[in-house]
Amino acid sequence: MNNILDYDNDNQKSTFAKLSFRNFLYALAEIAVVLLVSLLKLLHWIRGDYFDMLVGLSVLIILIFSILGLVQGIRSFGNQEPNSTKKYAGLIGNLVFVIL
Repeated sequence: MNNILDYDNDNQKSTFAKLSFRNFLYALAEIAVVLLVSLLKLLHWIRGDYFDMLVGLSVLIILIFSILGLVQGIRSFGNQEPNSTKKYAGLIGNLVFVIL
């Protein structure tokens, strides 16, 4: 019997869902960076010019991660990957970040 035809690749069935959730976590971490930079601005440890630059760069990074995560979440539905919490959390979370 040919083992290649009987091979069931379970490890790659939810790759897009995992990537979508991972990008959602990266965007959340970047939001934590924005909050930390805002706190440092309130404590007068960062000047206004640097604050604007850091927040603008962080928002751009959040948007990039969210768009990538949203695309991967949609591809997860397109490939009919098994339903999981990570699949829905990644898709909905990235969608919220893209809309905001």
